[in-house]
Amino acid sequence: MGIKTPKIRNWNDCKTLDRLLFFAQSLEEKLFDYTIDSYKARALNIHTLLYELSAVCEKVIEARLSTGVLIPLIEELKQLINIDPVISEEERTHFRIYAERLENLRNKPNEISDILDAILIEIEGYYWDRLKKSISKEVRRDLNSRLLAALADSFISEAELQGFHRSYIYHVTKKTFWRPKITSVDAIDEFLSLFSKGIEKYTFVVKASKDLLQMKDFAAAFGMEIHEQPPNLELNHEQVEKFIGDSAECPVFITIKGQARRDPVSARIYAERQMEALANVFSFHVHHVDPNWYSVALCLDEENNFKGFLKPPMQPIKRCRHSSIENKEAEIKKPLNC
Repeated sequence: MGIKTPKIRNWNDCKTLDRLLFFAQSLEEKLFDYTIDSYKARALNIHTLLYELSAVCEKVIEARLSTGVLIPLIEELKQLINIDPVISEEERTHFRIYAERLENLRNKPNEISDILDAILIEIEGYYWDRLKKSISKEVRRDLNSRLLAALADSFISEAELQGFHRSYIYHVTKKTFWRPKITSVDAIDEFLSLFSKGIEKYTFVVKASKDLLQMKDFAAAFGMEIHEQPPNLELNHEQVEKFIGDSAECPVFITIKGQARRDPVSARIYAERQMEALANVFSFHVHHVDPNWYSVALCLDEENNFKGFLKPPMQPIKRCRHSSIENKEAEIKKPLNC
């Protein structure tokens, strides 16, 4: 599948911004996963591959996997050393020596693990910051599409390793490059700054069915609070007022506090897991009722400032449940009724 046609109506001068446009379009294309067919598996950079190799090596040491599984990963590492867009030529030479030692020690997982730990300590000191600096520099130089595409691949992989959810990266890409006016290549620095923040705490307010009121004690064990009245939020926001308004279907408010994550999407996923855990406990005690809650949740930061409304990101495979197949039950049963 080729790259999609750029949405450039908000771009002032595409000729002078062609490198930035190519990078932004590469990110969107690699992140886009609206259907099962177009879902793209994550491409590993050298940093994330080292972590994968280290994890597999631990399983080999524990005799849960055979030593043979290390061979293709070491081969992949050798290839990445030659093409990774972040490491320098001097570092490439240095890492090739490591790779040769790994290859010679393929039947000695304990020694391989020690070498991997040493490489990771070395590379973690600079990889993420250097990757962001490389992107900022390369979009300002003569167009090198292969290098920019490799940087986009590496950025997605590394951002996920740093704790940013792929859906958040996709959202920030669209918000930064396709919605506002793009007049300068400096837009790349605004984009990268959003991935330089530390861990933040998020609170979510979820509206749920009245059945869950009887789960207050269990909810407290999950770090959640259940109330019949809306939380006291000093927010002058029309959409917030609509959200906390009366609802016959879901009149109860559940507050899930202190979700410490790198981005609100990751925090929302964790909050949804908390809701699912509470619902499972409820179903265990009350068999004849299924609790419900709205998928849209109110998101607040640590100071209770409004951050938006979030749904948990939908995985491609789950989209099947929302297809027209579920509406074809009668047609499916027709042959059985003949």
